[in-house]
Amino acid sequence: MTTVILRINEDRSGGLRGTVELPGGTSKTFSSDEDLLDTIYEWSESAPLGNGSGSTSSSAMRVT
Repeated sequence: MTTVILRINEDRSGGLRGTVELPGGTSKTFSSDEDLLDTIYEWSESAPLGNGSGSTSSSAMRVT
């Protein structure tokens, strides 16, 4: 299982845009649902990254 932090930005064109992050690890932006799924599949197939369950994000939390 892979845990990710997902931040979605409002996109009036109906698309999906934002940032996906491994807790305590890598962060990547996406500009479509396909980009997001590709990243999640890539991370889930690779060696375990991040700090695992119970870890915290390296990014500050904020209301968007």
